[in-house]
Amino acid sequence: MKSSENEGERRHVTVLFCDMVDSALLSESLDPEDLRDVMRSYQQNCVDAIKQHGGFVADYLGDGVVAYYGYPHALEDATQCAIYAALDIVAKISQLGLRSKQLGSGGMAVRIGIDTGLVVAGTMGAAENPKQIAVVGEPPNIAARLQAVAGPDTIVVSEKVFRLAKGLFEFEGMGYRVLKGLSRQMLIYKVLRVSGAQDRFDVALTVGLTPLVGRLKEMKYLLGLWSKVKPTQGQIVVLTGEPGVGKTRLVNALQDHLVLGTYKAININCARRFQNSAFYPVIKLLQQKLNILATDNDEEKWQKLEVALVVEGDNSDPDAILVLASLFSLDTGNQTVRHKLSPEEQRRKIQETLLQLLYVQTQRQPILLIVEDLHWIDPSTLALLQLLVEGGIKSSIMLLMTARPGTGIPSNGSTGMVHVDLGRLGAADVESMIKAVSGTAKLPGSIIRGLIEKTDGIPLFVEESTKMVLEDNRLMEGSGDNTTSLGLPSLDIPETLQDLLMTRLDRLNGGKDVAQAGAVVGRNFSQDMVCQIMQEDPKVVKEALNQLESAGLVHRSIDEPGEYSFMHALIRDAAYQSLLKRYRRQYHLRIAQTMEGYRPDFCANQPELIAEHYSQAGLVPEAIEFWLQAGRHATERSANVEAILYSKRGLELLEDGSDSDEIKSLELELQLILGNAHAVTKGYATLEAEKAFSRAKDLCENTKQSDDKLFVALFGLWRFFGTRGDIPVAMKLAQQFMSRAKVNGDPVRLHEANYMLGNTLFMVGDLVRTRSYLEQAIAFQDSSQPSRAAIYGYDLVVASMGYLALALWMLGLPDQSLRQVQAAVVLARSLGHPHSLVIALNFLSRIRQHRQERADTVKEASECLEISIQRRFAYWKAISIMLDGWAKSDQEPENINTIRKAIDAHQAAGAELAHTYFLSMLADACLQNQAWEEGLGCLMRAMNMVHNRGETIYESELYRLRGELLLGQDPSAFDDAQECFQKALDIAQAQKAKGWELRAAISMSRLLLGRGDAKSAIKVLSDLYNGFSEGLGAVDLVQAKGLLERSESMLAGA
Repeated sequence: MKSSENEGERRHVTVLFCDMVDSALLSESLDPEDLRDVMRSYQQNCVDAIKQHGGFVADYLGDGVVAYYGYPHALEDATQCAIYAALDIVAKISQLGLRSKQLGSGGMAVRIGIDTGLVVAGTMGAAENPKQIAVVGEPPNIAARLQAVAGPDTIVVSEKVFRLAKGLFEFEGMGYRVLKGLSRQMLIYKVLRVSGAQDRFDVALTVGLTPLVGRLKEMKYLLGLWSKVKPTQGQIVVLTGEPGVGKTRLVNALQDHLVLGTYKAININCARRFQNSAFYPVIKLLQQKLNILATDNDEEKWQKLEVALVVEGDNSDPDAILVLASLFSLDTGNQTVRHKLSPEEQRRKIQETLLQLLYVQTQRQPILLIVEDLHWIDPSTLALLQLLVEGGIKSSIMLLMTARPGTGIPSNGSTGMVHVDLGRLGAADVESMIKAVSGTAKLPGSIIRGLIEKTDGIPLFVEESTKMVLEDNRLMEGSGDNTTSLGLPSLDIPETLQDLLMTRLDRLNGGKDVAQAGAVVGRNFSQDMVCQIMQEDPKVVKEALNQLESAGLVHRSIDEPGEYSFMHALIRDAAYQSLLKRYRRQYHLRIAQTMEGYRPDFCANQPELIAEHYSQAGLVPEAIEFWLQAGRHATERSANVEAILYSKRGLELLEDGSDSDEIKSLELELQLILGNAHAVTKGYATLEAEKAFSRAKDLCENTKQSDDKLFVALFGLWRFFGTRGDIPVAMKLAQQFMSRAKVNGDPVRLHEANYMLGNTLFMVGDLVRTRSYLEQAIAFQDSSQPSRAAIYGYDLVVASMGYLALALWMLGLPDQSLRQVQAAVVLARSLGHPHSLVIALNFLSRIRQHRQERADTVKEASECLEISIQRRFAYWKAISIMLDGWAKSDQEPENINTIRKAIDAHQAAGAELAHTYFLSMLADACLQNQAWEEGLGCLMRAMNMVHNRGETIYESELYRLRGELLLGQDPSAFDDAQECFQKALDIAQAQKAKGWELRAAISMSRLLLGRGDAKSAIKVLSDLYNGFSEGLGAVDLVQAKGLLERSESMLAGA
């Protein structure tokens, strides 16, 4: 395998640049020999401080020292470690300066600059004399420039460093500066001192914690254990979980649940930087509890220790104070336990004294002893815990330890220790957490889904990734289209998680290279594919995969041997981003070629994967071809959101391509897929669809493209203008399509033209010609011809049957209408095409609404709505809501508002087609609920649409509803109502719309009958009713029959 160090890799590294102030003056004032000793001491002090905090000394540049944190070994807290080291260097060199003064110089001081960011790290230099370790990128240069603007004994850091370390240290802003050699201004800060915060969680406490979610079960369990703590029986609990899963957050929440004053919490916080420092967390705890300050002299510290032992700890043993003093390295004079006790006896005395201090506390109240980050505990503190738990705790103490999986836990030799494994959050809890972090900001749904997918239920990942999104204006201002080939937003790794993730990878040896190769394949990968792209021995790869699995970074599939998946999406991303770009391209190419050559299932079912790999490999023609295949495949499955993504990816690659006919042909096909997908998801009147179809039409007319593509572009534009209510333009396009289809002679094109003309004529109320064209369109059904759904987004036969059903109902054939639309639903189901099925169900809902069958309307609209939501069919979702709202409005008046909102949402997307119908439903709902003014206002809007756009098909019903609303508002408005009903009758008769004519006649007859004119009521209704040969059980016809019987009865009794 390749060596990452030799080949180089992309890393997130923090660079510290330290330089001595006025070293030339020092050389003037000191003897060369003394100068050499001072310089060596200076360098050694710097090196000691750097290494103590986990850094790597990379180079000496004159008086300067360069150090890396995060390379060659990653550190979870690299930026903080660099600042701790810098503070130590300043302190050490200040002390060294006292010595140089004694030698006759003017003292010593340093200036330090720190920056962090992406670098390429590895060996540098000529092949015959390589420099061992070096990093290339902005951070080394910026760190040097920051050092140059620092004052003596001052540490200056970049804004990136400040963001990662704020809260743990105190800073002073220095404003924006233009650093030498850089073209942009930088915001910089001066480090003042360490803050009082112990860790990141302490920092979070000061700004407010994200609400705890998804931990109710664990919380109840811990509270139950606490309730069992007694003076003679304690509890030992180990809370384990992977980094970032929320162990500390749960412990904090536990304390919030306990009653203040009824217990005492003692926190022992272990730290990675001090895991080799004996009793470090215990000493830190004593310093805090006893208020031992760094400025205290030995006598003051001694007094505080004595008070703690004698007063608080009820311990007057003289040796006890001596062993505690030894922990703080206090000067005890001649009093020393070393003269009386062996090292082993002294260690035991320290343990006994500390435990005695603890046990005395339990006499006052129960103790919650919290040991955080047990995986970083030093051996001496671990031995102290071991002594505490041996044989079980026999006092009122609950020892609660947090640790990562695989940590060595102190054993009590019994079964009394309780283990609580903290797992990942579920998707619903993650979404709740995202919304809590987002506050008032509303994240797009695609971003939320991407965050859920990327963060894998790890609260730390969720919180930091969400914050990163909120700070990224590109994501917040966009529409969520910045996505990967899998339809997820392209989210970077937050800076706050870079070091944590890389640390887990750096612990591996050969496994890291295999992890990088697997990461190029994706979240899921196979051993065979890794061997193929790495061109490595399968045994070597298998051994590395075993290492990755043992480290908890990948999971091996039980059902499919040889298949693996990364435990975390962000671990996969970290491995991928650490790989040099040239290796990424090489691996992507091998993957694409392997999939194309040896995995025909990928070509057929997942062409987007091959397209993605060719894109990343830089092979544009091959990538575009597979993006096109992916778009076609997605369209066939009604996966229109994905179709948009795939076609856009292909078009992006074309932007820098040639202007050849081949390229234009590819663009044309991609534009057609994009146009249809936009139309289906956002609505047929969306401007994105119009833009794509217009570009496709231009490409057809300006290049040698087949008529087939021009027909598709014309259809898309016809649908766009028709849906926007621009009926004259839609009619012109439909006629243009028909003319070309007749010249072309292709029956498929004639079928499409018949549908387009039938549809457009329907909107202007020409029902006879509508029926003729649509019946011809339906007659085309030919099992040898594939459905046009993959081309136009829905099956045209299904749509033709739907519009024909509406026309038949209006022509007075209600039973034929119902049979026609039911057949459309059957056909749509047989096609297995969701968008075609939604259209068929929508037409069935509308027929039920025209027939005034409310329960059936709800049933059909509900199924239509469910599919629309699932498939993101915004256009049909809004109409389904309107129909459902109308059906329920006679019982639930609040549905008036539901219908109104759905109409507004539909119109906001640019759709105007059929809004006269939608507004008639809203007006009818207002009529049912006596909302006279709003109903009349709706009809006014609808009438304006009729006059401005020529959409007259619902004009008769609009006038009828206006008459009913006028009568409802003022029962004496007979003349105005009668005028409206007569207008409705005249329009319906002109359109031969017997369905509308019957409804208008019923309203007129009811009005006349109410005025006592039974003869006129019969005259209006009788011949029309008798002219119906079917549907006699339909609501309108039953009402008509009842009115006729009442009128005849009135006449007979006169």
